[in-house]
Amino acid sequence: MTPCAVSISHAPKVAQALDTIARKPTRDALRAIMANAKSAGILSGDPDAMTEKFLGLVWGDLMTGLLLQAASRPTAAEIARRAREATVAFLKIYPEPAQDRA
Repeated sequence: MTPCAVSISHAPKVAQALDTIARKPTRDALRAIMANAKSAGILSGDPDAMTEKFLGLVWGDLMTGLLLQAASRPTAAEIARRAREATVAFLKIYPEPAQDRA
């Protein structure tokens, strides 16, 4: 078997491990933050939907660019900028409940 074939045959296991180790805990933690914010009356909306929206705003199309090797890994400053911009956009989509009624 060629090295490429070996890599392909292990791809589902690698993907599952990455999902379990990195993706799921990150999403679960962010979902808990969203649920707590909703319970505290800071945000209104479905915690699952808010989690997906926020992650989409943070990542944009960066993951695709990274996978295609068409983008460079972001610097710490770029990550901070993405997080700030995502937060501003997110809060426009999901304003505080009091702002919804205004």
